[in-house]
Amino acid sequence: MRPETDCFALMQDWQPATANPASAQNTDIVRGATASANVGNPNIFANIARYAIIGFAALIALEQLQIAPSLLNILFTAIVGAAAIAFGLAFGLGGQDAARRWLNRGENTVSGAASQIQSPQGMCNDGSAAQTAPQVPSNQTRTGRY
Repeated sequence: MRPETDCFALMQDWQPATANPASAQNTDIVRGATASANVGNPNIFANIARYAIIGFAALIALEQLQIAPSLLNILFTAIVGAAAIAFGLAFGLGGQDAARRWLNRGENTVSGAASQIQSPQGMCNDGSAAQTAPQVPSNQTRTGRY
């Protein structure tokens, strides 16, 4: 069998995997989740998920066929980097108030826990009165050995 025939056979074997209703099922999951959460237009998020699945499957297929693997690695790294930068910008510019509330809530939780840990002054952890050392007035000197 010639190499181009092998490649064509692999493509035919791979084609039903992309037409699999699993990607449609995943988009239905995304559509249902966004509709129940009342977050924007569910169809837009479902289409983003659908095309992301198809694109990811295409990258995997090209890698399995050993078609420009180094170029695919660079492309995948660029996509992940772009997504990280986009997330960072979106959170940094649009989520300042949400981040402030989240950090304040964490700070309040930590300070509340710290006040519960501290015992009242003059009391030991078991609730008994603490014994304090006698105070020496500053104008008197202590005598004796140390």
